[in-house]
Amino acid sequence: MTDHLAEYGGKILNGGFSAKLCRRLTECITALEALDKISSPIIPYIAAWCGDGKIIWYEYAGKRFLTLLNCQRSEIAEVFQQSIVDRRLYRYADRETKVEEEIVTRAELRGDQSDLREKVKREGVVEFIYQLALSGEKTIWLKDQAMIEVFADDEICLSIGCLTEVTKEMEQKDLLEKIGYFDELTKLPKRAIMQRIIEINIGNLHRGHINDFVFMMLDLDHFKTVNDTHGHQAGDNVLVSLAEVMRSTKRQEDEIGRYGGRNFMVSPAVI
Repeated sequence: MTDHLAEYGGKILNGGFSAKLCRRLTECITALEALDKISSPIIPYIAAWCGDGKIIWYEYAGKRFLTLLNCQRSEIAEVFQQSIVDRRLYRYADRETKVEEEIVTRAELRGDQSDLREKVKREGVVEFIYQLALSGEKTIWLKDQAMIEVFADDEICLSIGCLTEVTKEMEQKDLLEKIGYFDELTKLPKRAIMQRIIEINIGNLHRGHINDFVFMMLDLDHFKTVNDTHGHQAGDNVLVSLAEVMRSTKRQEDEIGRYGGRNFMVSPAVI
C-alpha cells in the first residue's frame, strides 16, 4: 500500500491495521504531500498513538519539520519532545472580553502526556503554541492546529494537522511584557505608553495631519473609601472591573490606559 507514497516512514500502513484506517491514512498522506510540495508556509504532519497514549509517533511530517528539528523522520517525536520549553494555550474568558494564557512547562508536560491525549481525543481538536529550543541556541515558536480522528477498532488515534511558525509574533508579545507595556493589574497600557500616544497626536496636529484629537482623564470618586472600608483587594477588583468594562465598550481605534492609582487615560480616535 505504500508504493506510491514518497518516503513513508510510519508504522500503520505496514502494520496489519484495518483497511478503513489504512485507506484514510493514505488519503491524508497523499493530500499533505501535495501541500508540502507547493512551499506553503504551514508545516503539515500526521501524528499517531495507541489507545493508552503513552507512545506517539509520526506517520507523516513535512520536509520543513525535519529541517527545523534537524533530525530523521524516525526521530521526530523524541527530538520534538526534548526541544519543548513550554506549551501555551490561549482561551477566551468573561464572555470573550479577555484572553487567558495557560503555560505548561516541559517538566509538567512529561507527566501529563496520557491525560493530554485523552483530553484532545475527547475534544477532537488540538490548538497549542509550543516554544522550542533548537540546536545552536535558537528559539522558535510553533502554533499547532489539528483535528483528531479515532479508530476504535484499531485502538489508534490520528492527529492530522499543521504547524505554523509564529516566532515574530510571540517575541513581540514577550517584548511588550518585558518592557512593561501593560499594567500588571488592569492589563491596560501603562502611563508612559499613553503619554507617547498623546505626543504623537500633538505632533500630527502641528504638522496638519489631523484636525483635532481628544484626550480625557478619568478619576474614580470615593475610591479611598472603598479601600478603607473593604480593603485593598476590593479596590483592586474595582479597578480590574472598570478596565474590563472600558476594554469591552471602546471602539477598536480608541486607546485606553492606566495613568496610576485610581486614574485612567482615554484617547479616542482622532477627529
